[in-house]
Amino acid sequence: MEDRVKRILTNLETVRQYLLELSDDVWLGIDHNDTQALDEGVQFKRAYNEKLAEFDQVSSDISELVQGFTRVRIDQATAVEPARQARAESQRITRELDKDTPHSIHESFTYTRPYGFVLGDYAANNLLTWRQLSEAFCKVLAQRDPQRFRGQRAVRCAGRRGRMRTASCG
Repeated sequence: MEDRVKRILTNLETVRQYLLELSDDVWLGIDHNDTQALDEGVQFKRAYNEKLAEFDQVSSDISELVQGFTRVRIDQATAVEPARQARAESQRITRELDKDTPHSIHESFTYTRPYGFVLGDYAANNLLTWRQLSEAFCKVLAQRDPQRFRGQRAVRCAGRRGRMRTASCG
């Protein structure tokens, strides 16, 4: 049952990502010099964004409910701690991340999916969403500099439409 639950939760997150991408595609496909097309596009986007926000809330609630009941989590990255035994695993993950193609925060990640990251001796993979990558990255930073995150149990971030989300620090 665990594999099935993971697939369902992953698919739910994937649908959320695809709906966001569709929204961007629609906006980019509108001829912004055509007033009628622009007005129709804005009307569509307003309705779409409203429904998307509702779907996002419901799908988050369903995901949290299922994860809480089944104790199956999809937001757990495969993390590698710095140690002599882990160095080979860290290098393997680095190869999977295509070490020859470095990425920087200055490039566009629109329409991309994360997989993992390497930060110093830490490496993580099997991250399916940008939210998972962000949370895993913050946890690694908190482990590297516990003084800076002392007393922090969670980080609150504003999501779309200003809704606050909480990410665990540890």
